[in-house]
Amino acid sequence: MKPIGIDIPIKRGEQGFFKQTFTTNNAIKANIRNLLLTNNRERPLNPSFGNGLNDILFENDDEIVKEMIREKIINTINKYLPSVKINKITFDDSLTDNSIKFSITFSLKQYPNFIDRIQMQVKTG
Repeated sequence: MKPIGIDIPIKRGEQGFFKQTFTTNNAIKANIRNLLLTNNRERPLNPSFGNGLNDILFENDDEIVKEMIREKIINTINKYLPSVKINKITFDDSLTDNSIKFSITFSLKQYPNFIDRIQMQVKTG
């Protein structure tokens, strides 16, 4: 099977130097994770790439912050991954370690029956 992209987080791979993705859904998850973990002004020659989730680093965990995260995710994915449609963003309120865990359910605009989910966690104040 031929690789499609590089998996995130970057690790040493069995084939080639980095661990690679071999399916479309794993490649899309890696692209979403890479995009959401990239801060604005972090990428050389493309300072607007990223989403700025670290801007909420010291904010309290409340509904306003969750709405800010939701808006940042939707706006960033719409801008940089236009083939991905966000179906739902849910938050896990059970954490007590100053972090916000969220889940993104997404599909591809070309293939609306293709639905997958990715989970991420952001540290807060």
